[in-house]
Amino acid sequence: MKRSWILAIIAANLAALITLVFLYPEAMISPGRLSPAHTDPPVACAACHLPFRGATAEKCMTCHAVATIGL
Repeated sequence: MKRSWILAIIAANLAALITLVFLYPEAMISPGRLSPAHTDPPVACAACHLPFRGATAEKCMTCHAVATIGL
């Protein structure tokens, strides 16, 4: 009996998390405030940033000069 309650709570939390991922995908790829260079991006965030993986250096270099990445 106690185990079924624990499993039900875990399942409910997992369902809520999955729902939030689909409702607010930007929260999965945005760790905080944007840098000044990204406050007015010409493309959607998901064009460069992938959930759980971030952006690759190659994606950064399509828009940014190597010397300015990370500033």
